[in-house]
Amino acid sequence: LSASSQSPWAIPQQVIDQRLDLRHKRICTIDPTTARDLDDALSIDKLPNGSFRIGVHIADVTYFLKPGSELDLEAKRRATTIYLVQKSLPMLPRVLSENLCSLAPKVDRLAFSCFFTMSDSGKLVDEPKPWFGKTVIRTCCQLDYGTAQKLVDIDPQNIADSQDFYDTLEMPERMVPISGVSLKEVAKDLRAFDKIAKARRKHRFDTGSLSLDRGKVGFALDENQLPIDLFVYERRDSNKMIEEFMLLANLLVAEKIKSAFPEEALIRMQPPPDAKQLQDMNEFLKDMGYPIQSKTALELHKSLQALDQMLVGGTSMKAIAELLLTKPMQLAQYRSSGVDEKEDKKTSCRHWALNFESYTHFTSPIRRYVDVIVHRMLAHAIQKSPNPQFTTKGAPSASGLDSEPPSSTLYDKDTIDDIATNCNLRKLASKQAQEMSSRVFLALCLKSKPLVKDAIVIDMGYKSFKVMILDMGIDAQVYIQDIKAKEAYVANKAGEKLTDKNEKDTPKSERFIHIEWFDDAENDDENTSEKKKKNKNKTEKIGIFHKIRVHMTAKMSPPPLDMRLRVVGKDFTLARPKDSGSGGNNDDEGRSHDKNGDADNSSSEVKRQVSYSIDPAIASDDF
Repeated sequence: LSASSQSPWAIPQQVIDQRLDLRHKRICTIDPTTARDLDDALSIDKLPNGSFRIGVHIADVTYFLKPGSELDLEAKRRATTIYLVQKSLPMLPRVLSENLCSLAPKVDRLAFSCFFTMSDSGKLVDEPKPWFGKTVIRTCCQLDYGTAQKLVDIDPQNIADSQDFYDTLEMPERMVPISGVSLKEVAKDLRAFDKIAKARRKHRFDTGSLSLDRGKVGFALDENQLPIDLFVYERRDSNKMIEEFMLLANLLVAEKIKSAFPEEALIRMQPPPDAKQLQDMNEFLKDMGYPIQSKTALELHKSLQALDQMLVGGTSMKAIAELLLTKPMQLAQYRSSGVDEKEDKKTSCRHWALNFESYTHFTSPIRRYVDVIVHRMLAHAIQKSPNPQFTTKGAPSASGLDSEPPSSTLYDKDTIDDIATNCNLRKLASKQAQEMSSRVFLALCLKSKPLVKDAIVIDMGYKSFKVMILDMGIDAQVYIQDIKAKEAYVANKAGEKLTDKNEKDTPKSERFIHIEWFDDAENDDENTSEKKKKNKNKTEKIGIFHKIRVHMTAKMSPPPLDMRLRVVGKDFTLARPKDSGSGGNNDDEGRSHDKNGDADNSSSEVKRQVSYSIDPAIASDDF
């Protein structure tokens, strides 16, 4: 079966009878517009006491992935789906990842559900306890983040269950609720989710979580899967809403499996930041006049919030510091929960940035093998420690198990550590492949559509300096010798040129780039039709955290394809090309100094969110 075919497979009635049937509940998915591997869905019910029973429903991949089968062994080897700009390389066959497992709208699907109770102030309620179990669901609609946000923001009185209103919101059929469900009801659920998630998020940060946000770019692709444009990706409140509930479900599952298997639970932890790098960064920021506290994630979060009120050349110092602070952060890792005598018991299993004592990955089994193992462990945990009687409003009490979990999935600590090691390696390789894919597509896009952007200088030596483009999440090294100007050099406060002899004696806060442009500065590339600007004896003096204008073009050779940044004058602009083929920079000379698609999509223009960053991913993406 192909993933796009209408599979004749249906859930056997015997399986439905063994599970909690939630097909009557109002459950929806919220994902990127082009998503096909739909792992997660949400439901919400208001209880008589004013609290809310929230359901996080995750695709039950383990029903199809039998332990020890060839399919299971191949998924174990791959460990993760790889998302490139123009296509995905799935962990599972597409007939599973995009069809039978995916929580598509208006069809019956198998799920592993987690129910928990929250107040409208975002607090987790102690009673009733969380319930975990195998379920059958039928999602009422498949929303994307943009549409979900519109439904939250629109006046409820203006929402209508009519084709005209659907057309106003540009809602395709998959977003229109199933018969018997009103869009007004879906929007009401979304507003409740939004209110609770915002309160939960505030509480999480107030009590020690940290998020270092970076810009992201996406690409518009033509029918040949080549980039025709790029855009800065907007992270909406609806994105953060889904993030909060997925983080909470992962946390609750981690606590459940650790309670059942103190030594063998498969968890996700993040070590504290690299002490030396963090100290160096603290000293650098202090030297620049922006001291921070960073002993804990909470201290760092509070310091960053204070910096948000400080502007440097119109740019929030918080945004600058966030990108700088990704460098000392260490990558999160999978491991078993058992701690050796030589390990620090306080930090060995803790997720530093999230400030969670227990954390795992439960919510994406279609694309992560770790989540498959966690699902298997959770089934055994339910068997060892039965669920409470209450599940959710309108649903009967149920054990949560459809059958006795096989003994072959009672993993020992060594097996879990072996699985964790492979998943860590595969996740890192996947991340690197995604970043290289982004760099290649950025270069291809810049070849036909070069950009001029204001960058921020974030570091400076006597030969080169580092800049970052905040909204795109890009940082790059620029060499002084590559600036095409009458004169360009780095000097100290007294105007003396920096060399290898006096660089160490010059604080970074007293370093400046001096640029004197030619009278008729060649501020545009030789092989483009951009205007030449006259900058008569124009001089610029640029310090760290100051803005500098850069021209972004493509470096097509030697390999690999990459972007090229060149410093230009403040008045430099790009001229409109005479035709679509005349733009871009085809100059192949010189060298480079700087260091969640589907190939089968046949539409003429597809937008795919991609992350463009060479820094480690941390807590805000870790769900």
